[in-house]
Amino acid sequence: MKKFLITLVLTAVTLSVWGQEAPAPKWLSKAQKSILSVITYDQNREKLNEGCGFVVSSDGAVISTYNTFKEAYSAVVVDASGNKYDVERILGADDVYGLVRFRISNKKTTPLTIASSTASNRGMDVLAIGYTKGKVNVVPKSSIEKKDMVSDNKYAYYTLATEFDGKQEGNGLFNTNGELVGIILSSVDKKSGAVDAAMGRDLSLGALLNRSQSMTYNKIYIKKGIPDSPGEALIYLSMKSRNTGNDEYMDLVNLFIETYPDVAEGYLRRAIPLIDLQRFDDADRDLQTYMKLVEDKSYGHYCVAQTIRDKLVYLPEPVYDKWTYPVALDHVEQAITGMRADLEKETKADMKEMNEVTLYKAILLKAELLSSSGDHRGAIAIYDDVNTSKYKGPATFHACCLEHQAAGDSLDIQIALMDSAMAQFPDSLPAEASGYVMHRAKLYNDAGMYRKAVADYNTFFDLSKGQVSPVFYYDRSQIELQGKMYQQALDDINKAVEMEPNSPLYLVEKSAMHLRVNQLDECIAAAEKCIALSQQYPDAYRILGYAQIQKGDKANAKINLEKAKELGDEAAQEIMDKFLK
Repeated sequence: MKKFLITLVLTAVTLSVWGQEAPAPKWLSKAQKSILSVITYDQNREKLNEGCGFVVSSDGAVISTYNTFKEAYSAVVVDASGNKYDVERILGADDVYGLVRFRISNKKTTPLTIASSTASNRGMDVLAIGYTKGKVNVVPKSSIEKKDMVSDNKYAYYTLATEFDGKQEGNGLFNTNGELVGIILSSVDKKSGAVDAAMGRDLSLGALLNRSQSMTYNKIYIKKGIPDSPGEALIYLSMKSRNTGNDEYMDLVNLFIETYPDVAEGYLRRAIPLIDLQRFDDADRDLQTYMKLVEDKSYGHYCVAQTIRDKLVYLPEPVYDKWTYPVALDHVEQAITGMRADLEKETKADMKEMNEVTLYKAILLKAELLSSSGDHRGAIAIYDDVNTSKYKGPATFHACCLEHQAAGDSLDIQIALMDSAMAQFPDSLPAEASGYVMHRAKLYNDAGMYRKAVADYNTFFDLSKGQVSPVFYYDRSQIELQGKMYQQALDDINKAVEMEPNSPLYLVEKSAMHLRVNQLDECIAAAEKCIALSQQYPDAYRILGYAQIQKGDKANAKINLEKAKELGDEAAQEIMDKFLK
């Protein structure tokens, strides 16, 4: 009985607003059930805007104006019966034509029929219907004066014969059959316009958002949906994973699984943030579901092995007993076995090449797992095989070098492998070679091949276009000193001090180098500055004391050498015994 009375009241309101020009159309009582009042709120839950919404699908999708939702943190809709529903997610937005599509918590809605733009032509009668102060409002009829096709000729923009009051902005434009033609926009040159309702119905999040689109969505703070196809949604998730927090990303992945429960990739994607949250049992269940659903079981085992490897390497604590190196190795072994079998069956050259690349990725993953579990010899055997294949490269030779280093093998073997790594590059080295150059430089230094080490440091400098830190100059100066390249060493330590003038370490090394070349005044100045910055460097007191002895200042020399001795410098006493008796 109560519902019947509400319907009567709404009908009466409609008739009174419609006025005496014409009776209310028969379809209005049905249509008004799908016309909603939209209220948006700011972050303090204060009312922000009020507008109209039009149901366009049976699962709760509604369209409205972008201006209604701009800067909104939450929103609700109210239907003709007074029922209130939350706006759950933004499904699409376009600030060029001023539309937004969103989903409400009521998943059983009756959509309006969208008029075809091809059937909506000049001269056609139309009605503006929406909400004013919470009541359905019907404006006397107008007609379409002009139709322009926009957005790659997919949708219509209508110019109307009537200039509606600004209060009608955001109202729905209906034809005489009760079909939703468009959404009324603000007037231009005393002409009201409307954008095709089909554009709003079709709005969706794209997999890849450009800067303008991102700004559009970022001005609405209500939760966003995902693209309307699983393929695009997965790309969208990949992009969001790079610039969103765990909570927001988890929300999107949960939505993906809710929307596409039979798509295996969603469960793999969710396992990763679950690991970050240390919800390991939940992550393990998702990996099991992933393996049940994934079609390519070999590739599935490879992905599971990767996921477990990442947990073991990057989050070793707390320990999760179900995930161990043997478990990860078992998955990768199954992946390799399956991939090899598939490769033998494949007849298409392009697919064979792609599958072979994936196989080698799995083989290299096995090498990483063996290395991380301490089996360096096993890892070396794999890298030796790969380094005789067409898939060898600087990274595989470098990885093999690291395994020999971990196994305690000779520097000669390690240097030979780094030479092979460097040989994979063209003669004109790219910037990406800089890391390999530096590694070989350090091996040369460890092997006492100082001039070769300096040559690699120089190459690194060139590849870095001279953009290096004071540490670089300090380290190179130490190697140059060992190679008896004294002037180069002095130049480098001076550069380090120039870049970081308040470093006691660099200053004490500078004073030592000046002493070595008998530049006593410069030596004393550097040592004194070092001591002024820090009184805990015994080397600075010892070097200063020795330089003062050479200058004939034995009184101050003794004070400084005694201080060096006090700080634990054993050589200070020997100097005093020899020169200050």
